[in-house]
Amino acid sequence: MESLGTCIASLAKGGARRAPLARKGRQAGECCGQFLVLGETMKSGRTLETLVIVFVRWLAERLPIEERTWGEAMLGELAVIDGAWKRLVWLLSACVGLARIYTRARSAAVWNSSRPTAVTLISVYHAGFSCVLLALLAGQIPAVKPPRSEAVLPLIFAFSMALVPAGIALGLWVLDDLARGMAILFSVLHALGTAAWLTMQAPGLHWFALARIALDFLMAATLLAPRVSRSFQYAPAPLHLRN
Repeated sequence: MESLGTCIASLAKGGARRAPLARKGRQAGECCGQFLVLGETMKSGRTLETLVIVFVRWLAERLPIEERTWGEAMLGELAVIDGAWKRLVWLLSACVGLARIYTRARSAAVWNSSRPTAVTLISVYHAGFSCVLLALLAGQIPAVKPPRSEAVLPLIFAFSMALVPAGIALGLWVLDDLARGMAILFSVLHALGTAAWLTMQAPGLHWFALARIALDFLMAATLLAPRVSRSFQYAPAPLHLRN
């Protein structure tokens, strides 16, 4: 049975390839069945386990063809593991293992291929942007007033958000297509946020803010260019589980 991500992707491509009506109906039925199974499993109280399973399947689909059997084998082991906690620990360890395989494969692909110079510069920019945010947040920690325990969760959230550009930078460096989409979205949202900030300022030319807006749109346009987008290889494949 196809995973949820593969079902959605196959339906999205239906308009471009004009598959026969019967095939589209079968794909729609399989996707509906997947959502129904996911809904019933989440109602049974195993929400976290279900979400991790979906993530494991999604990650397994992104592995090279010769490595995808690892994800199938790890999910197949769930049938002989008793106890919700043990199953969850196994799934989390599977995520770590598949992530290591994925990183190793992507790193090998990157060193064996030519990364566009524009992508390298955008990756370095996002990494630097994340470092600036982390430095600014770290500099504000001494100014936190007691009781400091109340600031723990806000600080964790702020530092997590500051690490988002770093994750995008890593994804761009290994030519991950998902990171390319996130970089485009991040650039557009940052440009719109800067533009909204300008509307609240006194009239005048704010050269730095205008330059940031222009840079954000330039990065988004660069990543959308066909020549650059072809450098990002993404080949999802269905993951089948055997009894």
